Amino acid sequence: MKKLAFVFMLLLLSSCAIRESPCVQEKLRDAQLRSIVENNGYGKGTILITLEDNVPKENVTALLSSHNLTIRYDYESLKMMAVNVPKGEELEWICTLESSELVKNGELDILLKTQY
Repeated sequence: MKKLAFVFMLLLLSSCAIRESPCVQEKLRDAQLRSIVENNGYGKGTILITLEDNVPKENVTALLSSHNLTIRYDYESLKMMAVNVPKGEELEWICTLESSELVKNGELDILLKTQY
């Protein structure tokens, strides 16, 4: 009986697993992005966002604060910011922030490797 209860509990937990949002599913349809994600070719816990023109930094800071996120680097001349997000949730946060009128787009912090 205990084994049956344990198996039932495992099935219940697996059915409650976090499902990817439609936005994340759409992004993962891109073969190159999917390959980067599958091969861990990006900086975990950081995303890059590009801001819309003429967006005050205070507004972006307020948006990020409302989600308990922080700025890692501010690339003012490029209108970009590196944002700290929970590890493993990068694509979900890209989708969330892209839905804001302040953010033009979001990207993974892709690791670049060089050989010489």
